[in-house]
Amino acid sequence: MGKVSQDSRGRFVRGQAINPSALRQARLDAGLTLAQTAEGIVSRQALHQFEVGKARPVPATLEAIAGRLGIPIDSLLARPRDPREVQMRDLEEKQRWRDLERLAAATLADLNVTPRTQAVARFYLGRGILDQAPDEALTHFRRARGQLAKLGEPWMAAEARDWEGAALYLMQSADALDVGRDALARYRVLADRDPGVEARMLEHIGTYQLQREEVVEALGSYRQAIDVAGSMLNLGRLAVIYHGLASGCVRVGNAREALDYFERAVSFSRTAHDVKGAVSANLARLENDYGDLLIRTGRWERAEEMIRAALDHFEAIDVEAGRAYAMLSMGDLKRQQGQ
Repeated sequence: MGKVSQDSRGRFVRGQAINPSALRQARLDAGLTLAQTAEGIVSRQALHQFEVGKARPVPATLEAIAGRLGIPIDSLLARPRDPREVQMRDLEEKQRWRDLERLAAATLADLNVTPRTQAVARFYLGRGILDQAPDEALTHFRRARGQLAKLGEPWMAAEARDWEGAALYLMQSADALDVGRDALARYRVLADRDPGVEARMLEHIGTYQLQREEVVEALGSYRQAIDVAGSMLNLGRLAVIYHGLASGCVRVGNAREALDYFERAVSFSRTAHDVKGAVSANLARLENDYGDLLIRTGRWERAEEMIRAALDHFEAIDVEAGRAYAMLSMGDLKRQQGQ
């Protein structure tokens, strides 16, 4: 007899609770149609109901489906969500990195967490320390990716791969671009993609291309990011993309367009900062890069305003490497002013 449990409305539901998205993705990964997967096990219509979460398979049926797809049955099971997963996601959204680091580390230290929550906590620990310790964050992202893939969470595993690229970029590694492209390729084969995540991956690739002086390709990646996400882009992500576009224009000698992109990026980023109430490393880097261009175009008063803001923001989030770059920018400004 199949398992019986209650749904969110208190109604009794027969069958095994599963992760519908994981079932659909496993079928797509196996290259099978609904009919091919269901043949001899259940009807095509019943399998469709399982994939959209409108019905549950009994354990014997689920075992047969998993066998046909060549995957462990455990990868299809629904797992109770630890409330700390939601808390960590919210802290990331609010860019409260120190609080995120503490919660993720405490969750990892809890011996009673499920394997899934452990993998999620490792992912968020990497996010929390990315700017301060990219080498350590890289290790966490790699471990989280492997755990998430085994647990039937390919979406978050692809995101972990993307953040591996970000860590490599901060470590000045040329491998960042290849890793970023691999993350995007992994994400694009998945069903039910989030345009915002795909846009972020494209923005990261654009940044890595700029690092390698592939300017035309970088500008294309940034513009593609805007096209992919459209109106779903938040202010912080828009700021980062416009920052990239500005940096690309600087490299091709288009200072006027670069200044316009920088001004928009600063406006978006500071508005996002006002809303979230948290300083980001992205805002500080943006202010410093804008200040550098303002120095070169002779706008010294505005340049000093930007660089001083960058120094304050890097100090507030304890990113010493960024503060060192801003100090160099301020030294260049004072030299230009003859001081």
